[in-house]
Amino acid sequence: MASSLVVLDESKQRRHGILSVGGVVINLIDLPEVEARWTAARRAAKIGDGTPIKYSMTWPGGPAQRAELIGAAGGLPAKAVIALLEDFRPLGMKARKATRKDAYVQRHAFEWVLQRLAGDLFIDSEDAGPHFVMIDGRDDFDQFQDIYADGYARGWPHMPHHPMPALRERGFSASLGEWSNGPAHEIADLIVSCVTRWADEQCIDH
Repeated sequence: MASSLVVLDESKQRRHGILSVGGVVINLIDLPEVEARWTAARRAAKIGDGTPIKYSMTWPGGPAQRAELIGAAGGLPAKAVIALLEDFRPLGMKARKATRKDAYVQRHAFEWVLQRLAGDLFIDSEDAGPHFVMIDGRDDFDQFQDIYADGYARGWPHMPHHPMPALRERGFSASLGEWSNGPAHEIADLIVSCVTRWADEQCIDH
């Protein structure tokens, strides 16, 4: 009975207004291998051991260095999960405190990711867990915890085509955790930011 670790981050692209939540699903048995291979990829890309990696940082070796690590992430024993949304809010919504923050949109993306995790696409039905979901630390973490708690207890039984069970039925932990820094978080940040940037550019082209 395998357990999985899900590490999530959020991203935003301003040109077309794409907001996202996503990251990686790693079998806990594979976590030491993922971390070791990621450390090796960092060294091959000439990134110092003590330097935190973020997609949006100033890369000492330029964009090619970032692309090298994104390519390395694609070869790891992990699955990527992401929900992308267009920022549809008119200026009137962005002027109000209750609807101004990006989390107003990203909360929906987070729920969509949880719905996908509740199915069999990312975690096999025979893997009874426990499975753990971690998200990048944020000042509105309690709002995301509320969404997680609802999905844990009730699931999404009323979705018209593919009802999704409660996360507790799939062996998930009852609590959403916070995770910042470290290999799994760096990989999640690079993947979700790269895909969000790609989606933003596609929207601009159209």
